[in-house]
Amino acid sequence: MGSFLLAVIYLIFISLGLPDSLLGSGWPRMQLDFGVPSSCAGFVSMTISFMTIISALVSPRLIRAVKTQWIVIASIGLQMASAYVGSTVMPMVFGLLQHGIGIWIMPIYLTVFAALNVGFLELTYRKLICEESSVSQGSSRLS
Repeated sequence: MGSFLLAVIYLIFISLGLPDSLLGSGWPRMQLDFGVPSSCAGFVSMTISFMTIISALVSPRLIRAVKTQWIVIASIGLQMASAYVGSTVMPMVFGLLQHGIGIWIMPIYLTVFAALNVGFLELTYRKLICEESSVSQGSSRLS
């Protein structure tokens, strides 16, 4: 359960940085599809930032009012519903792309995913060990 929670936390942490970078790389195509000027990218970026601020301000009150487990369950449910709706209305090009790549990509994806998680976990443990050793050295100097 702890490993699963750690994987979810890593995915959430990574997804926090995605909107800004995806907006920059995807805006030229979105600009053509929607027929809007490039100045609208600033409006989209400000909206993302504003909603992030609102979320940060509201979350402490929400956590006090509702148990954390229900917030996590609701959040995962909303993400699953969004993914379902997104995959339902996807253009057929993505389906053709998926058939071209095939299922053989799944073991590669899982291997890369596991390697990244193990790597980040190892870095976290090393940092914790370094901090603990520096704290213990500092306390021995004081006594």
